[in-house]
Amino acid sequence: MKKILVLLLAFALCFSGCGSDSPSEEPSNNLGDNYEAEGETLNENNNSGSSSEETGSANPDDAIIAKYLGDWNGLLQIYDATGDYAGLNNVVTGACARIVVDDNGELFPFIGLNLSGFYIMSAYYTLNYDNETVVISGDYNSGNYENVEIIEDNGTLTMVFPSIQSNGQFYFKINLRRMGDENWTNENPGFSKGDLDYVRGKTFEDIAGMMGYNSNHYPPAEMLDNGPVSSASSGKNAAEISGEKTGADGIVSDYNTIKNALEFCKTERTYDTTYDEIAAQFGVHGFHVDDFDASGKTMRRYRWFFDDDNRVTVTFEVKPDGTETWNITAWDGFED
Repeated sequence: MKKILVLLLAFALCFSGCGSDSPSEEPSNNLGDNYEAEGETLNENNNSGSSSEETGSANPDDAIIAKYLGDWNGLLQIYDATGDYAGLNNVVTGACARIVVDDNGELFPFIGLNLSGFYIMSAYYTLNYDNETVVISGDYNSGNYENVEIIEDNGTLTMVFPSIQSNGQFYFKINLRRMGDENWTNENPGFSKGDLDYVRGKTFEDIAGMMGYNSNHYPPAEMLDNGPVSSASSGKNAAEISGEKTGADGIVSDYNTIKNALEFCKTERTYDTTYDEIAAQFGVHGFHVDDFDASGKTMRRYRWFFDDDNRVTVTFEVKPDGTETWNITAWDGFED
């Protein structure tokens, strides 16, 4: 499924901190509302009266995108430069990124490079569900690129862009880690101790500013709270769950409470959301339905009831340490 976005991948023409022009286009793309799996389309707006289900496999977009969200800092290195660009071989300079979901729920990445002359204002992207990566294709201001895969591996984002021109070519590899993350190992290019000392304590805005960017170029910090979010932001915690977990009946006495909790389980949970965080939305512990094996993983189902016609079933993956994290949401009723 190919989707369009505006990717503000701006290359600031400066090795010594000169400014760059503000992009004029507005970000625009469409993530869609329906999720497809095994030939079926699952629509969260279920008014049929039949059981509806939303699963990790049916909606993998959030899980993939969540790995990329945040502020990033790192380096780029030029290689295989020929022709007029031959002198750029092995040049290493700074890079940064802010990747968010905007207020319309759309993926909005900004990647800034301390390298001159290039702007990428439009791109196509796909989500590679097998590799759980973002793949982008599009145009430079002086060329194009295809199927550039942005890979997240152990906290490092890596991507390689080609620049093929009539007067020569070069490639540049970008490695980024989250702002404040000093766990650089053998990445190439990667931060040295001197690099870490230099950026320590600096914000994304500081780093972007040194490359010539300002708030007109990248999305506001407030958008970092959008998108696939941790349920920890809900303001509820395990201390607000009534009763004991063992032997709980899962009965929720207030209809609006269970309906709002269902909405949370459909749209705000992530693959890291725990049982306690979800149970806090209902205000009570769930009724333990069963445990079962799925491809070698232990799965556990809990159910919450308003009455026999309106109920929510949530399946959790049981981690080796016993932590239960969200995997599937299913429900019956709630037709209003």
